[in-house]
Amino acid sequence: MTKRTTRPQLNTPEINVRYVILPRTVEGVSIPNTDGTFDIYINDLFCDKKKKAILKHELEHLQKDHFYNDLPIGTIEAEANNLI
Repeated sequence: MTKRTTRPQLNTPEINVRYVILPRTVEGVSIPNTDGTFDIYINDLFCDKKKKAILKHELEHLQKDHFYNDLPIGTIEAEANNLI
């Protein structure tokens, strides 16, 4: 009996991450495109540790299909922050 050591292929969309200057009140934003890809914009004003946390938050939105449900924004943000 052999043990499977490779991870199964996940059906993940193409994601383009861009670091741009945004107003300090905007940490990051994810935008779904009509072709099924996503653009994630991370505010480049923050330190690397903060930018990594922002990227993780934005990726949580994609993983949890937040662009395709009608949950209240407070619930969506809490889920992306892994609070619920």
